[in-house]
Amino acid sequence: MKPQSSAPAAGAGDTSAATAASGSFWTLPNFLTLGRITTAPLFLAVFVLTSPQFLASNVGLGASWDVARGGLLACLVICLLSELSDLLDGMVARSTGQVSDFGKLMDPYADSTYRLTVFFCLASPFHGSWLPIWVVVLMWYRDMITAVIRLFAMRMGLVVAARWSGKLKAWVQAITMLSLVGMAVVFYEPQEDLAELHIFSGWKLGAIGFWLGLVAAVYSVFSGIEYLVANRNVFVGLGKKKS
Repeated sequence: MKPQSSAPAAGAGDTSAATAASGSFWTLPNFLTLGRITTAPLFLAVFVLTSPQFLASNVGLGASWDVARGGLLACLVICLLSELSDLLDGMVARSTGQVSDFGKLMDPYADSTYRLTVFFCLASPFHGSWLPIWVVVLMWYRDMITAVIRLFAMRMGLVVAARWSGKLKAWVQAITMLSLVGMAVVFYEPQEDLAELHIFSGWKLGAIGFWLGLVAAVYSVFSGIEYLVANRNVFVGLGKKKS
């Protein structure tokens, strides 16, 4: 199965190829993609700066709980807006004929940057660790594999399109992060370690995070393997090109 490609990838000094399909770099889909990249450091800043650990040394632990919950609510809004932009940029690009090689290359990068930032935050000690760190590392490994495939494809003058497994992976990860942050906001109680937060029927947020994270990590690994197998000819073609 050959890599899916609609146009040669743009070279280092040639941006015209990356925007030929849309006619302009500053299109709404590209703007949404770039905006999604900025939500990663924004989420990180809000998550850390409103955590009880950070606030305890600045405003006093007793006065920080409302700020901490408000910070989590802001993080939830950031996640919702980011997922909405991910849904809209592809739809707008296809419906308006503004599909570009820049969008094909940067959209997966924006998704990885944003989602991995969120998952690493949820696995951090700020607000309590809701996810095992190895779950996030597996997701990171998967994204590194797909990034390498895209890099090799670019050297062959190809743009590798997204696959169904990657799109479903995005939904699984989105549901995981939105569920965890949403439950933290809805069931919030003043405590430093929200992993111990009781949600329902004796289930704590940390336990729910473990199982949701496990499902997301396993499927992420599967989608990475599927992506690798589907695009194996990229490596074969690169070997032939050098020989």
